Amino acid sequence: MDKIFKPISDMILVKQIPKETKTESGIELSQAMVKTMPCKAEVMATGENTKTKKGDIILFANGIGLRLNINDIDYLLLREGQIYGILMDKKIKVI
Repeated sequence: MDKIFKPISDMILVKQIPKETKTESGIELSQAMVKTMPCKAEVMATGENTKTKKGDIILFANGIGLRLNINDIDYLLLREGQIYGILMDKKIKVI
């Protein structure tokens, strides 16, 4: 990714992870509920002034960031200050 796009300063490039649309017991969540849920994404590249690193799974608010399409893959460009935090356990579910 660094040869195609390199974020600067406190910017991070992420690939969003699809949201859960069902509970573990199989109950379908409403579209309104899914839309308001926080988002998860994998960090693909970072600027030089960030604490995140490539491969981190982050949590952030829905509807933020600049959408980019690079080589037919959708990404988001975020400021590190826009994220809630890094998920240390990838099994954590966002509800």
